[in-house]
Amino acid sequence: MDIANTTYDNLPEDWRGENKAAAAVIVGIFDEYNGVVELDNPIIRSRVGNKVHDAWLDRNGAWAPESQKMPFDDLSIEEQEKDLDQVRVAKEVFGE
Repeated sequence: MDIANTTYDNLPEDWRGENKAAAAVIVGIFDEYNGVVELDNPIIRSRVGNKVHDAWLDRNGAWAPESQKMPFDDLSIEEQEKDLDQVRVAKEVFGE
């Protein structure tokens, strides 16, 4: 299943739950940063990336590949971007 191009209603129930949990993390980040998340700032990028990734590991660490069971800053750039893409989408939705 292509989850990036599947509507929420057509996702399996467990994936809907994962989306809700991920969204709650992102909303918390936006609350913490008063709605302004500057991913161009390396310190904020790292802090936000670690929050997103750590929350994902808490939910999915049991099955996550070893290459993803590490701090955000130690991930490949490709994996870091996957975590940060959630924030970028939220920035578009929130109009930042």
